[in-house]
Amino acid sequence: MHKQKEVKLIGEEMGISPATVRSHKFNLQKLKREAKIFLALMEMVEKEDSSTNNKKAIDDYEEIQNIEQATSEDMFSLNSLHPFFTQFRYK
Repeated sequence: MHKQKEVKLIGEEMGISPATVRSHKFNLQKLKREAKIFLALMEMVEKEDSSTNNKKAIDDYEEIQNIEQATSEDMFSLNSLHPFFTQFRYK
């Protein structure tokens, strides 16, 4: 690609069809674009303050744990299988 050869000449030299050469060139250009986007995203992530992000993640995790604990206590506090058993607690 850097020598600006024609697709037909490259195909003849490699013993493959020009369509295959075009397909490979397109895929390489696509990978190049994706790599540029990935590098830009990684650079943005690295610039952010990691301590702020870690603190927020910990707070979110603790909040989820508290909600799950409250939900599980409410769910299993009474036996709702039969009206006779609703007066008895599991604890």
